[in-house]
Amino acid sequence: MPDYYRAPGWLTRNVFNRLVAFLTRQGISVMGSRVLAVRGRKSGEWRTTPVNLLDWAGAYAFRPLLRALSAIGIPTLIAVGALSHPAVRRANEVIDENLPCSAFVEVEGASHFMIATHASEVARIIAGHVRSAENRVLTSLPSGPSLG
Repeated sequence: MPDYYRAPGWLTRNVFNRLVAFLTRQGISVMGSRVLAVRGRKSGEWRTTPVNLLDWAGAYAFRPLLRALSAIGIPTLIAVGALSHPAVRRANEVIDENLPCSAFVEVEGASHFMIATHASEVARIIAGHVRSAENRVLTSLPSGPSLG
């Protein structure tokens, strides 16, 4: 499997990462963050940096109860960013493959936080899904007796 890396944006580098680093160094863990310390190869000096280890293998091994998913009969929208981590994408694909009434949508240029970065497009996709679901419900209703 190829390595995956997406460089962080300005806000992440200059605000969020610095805040998390500060809190972690003060002993306040942010979602499991720890301080990693290693000796420099040449200088021998100790260097530290906050880290948060994620287990993507767990996402690749994602195994929902497929029988339970197949019993969900309501229209379900599954949206994934085109730049999302492959493990996140695969987990969403597994869910889509096993939900009988699902619609899978990929948002171009988006990653995990697409609601913030692609709000208009996500809103348009959700509105279209709701309209489609409403139409399916309306067309499946039995027609009543004619009043005329």
